[in-house]
Amino acid sequence: MFWRSWSEVEGLGHVAIMRDISRQIEIDHAKDAILRVVSHEMRTPLSAILGFAEILETRPVPGLAARIRANGQRMLKLVNELLDVAQLQAGAFTIHKEIFSPSSLSSYIVDNFMKLAGEKGIVLDVYILPTLPEHVTGDVSRLEQVISNLVGNAIKFTERGGRVDVSLCAANEADWQIVVTDTGMGIPPERLSDIFEPFRRASDYAKRKHQGVGLGLSIAKKIVQLSGGDISVESMVGKGSTFTVTLPKA
Repeated sequence: MFWRSWSEVEGLGHVAIMRDISRQIEIDHAKDAILRVVSHEMRTPLSAILGFAEILETRPVPGLAARIRANGQRMLKLVNELLDVAQLQAGAFTIHKEIFSPSSLSSYIVDNFMKLAGEKGIVLDVYILPTLPEHVTGDVSRLEQVISNLVGNAIKFTERGGRVDVSLCAANEADWQIVVTDTGMGIPPERLSDIFEPFRRASDYAKRKHQGVGLGLSIAKKIVQLSGGDISVESMVGKGSTFTVTLPKA
């Protein structure tokens, strides 16, 4: 779509100025979708928290505190993701390099996701291959953020009876890898090209049953890139997905 305006130029007369506004229209539509999704994602847990609080005012209910906490964590995750996106756009997103043992990430996965996988009836296994270097350089907290997104998504999109495998290994002499494989629903081929783009899930929000606004993978990719690495995905619908994060050892 083109926008046209007229401008008078002395000695020439009137000149038509044409501008392609298709991209701007696409951005405006995306913003509208984002606002709808974010408002829904915020309103749902907030309404639940308020409702649970009203119930607790009248009588104690077993398990209600845990549900309040879960909804609060869901809201906090969304707020943190929005703040990360704002920092990335402002160029204020930072990576702090330090020497650490990559094998310590296995404990993080077990502590944070083993219970969740068990509640859903999913087998979660973590493998530390002998090739994994003893020490590497990177931002541990940011890598935990990447792992949280990849493992969390793997569990979310895998049905009961499935499995999620996480492998920590060396890729070559200079790099090491985090590989997350699941037996979940998989990703359609036409979505693989934009899966790491922010808010891409907003366009099909009304048709999907899983929560989220589609920020996690885009943030994960930025973290990996700022760490000097790369992230890729292979997937087949109905068979599952494999996400591979490759990072420099030093």
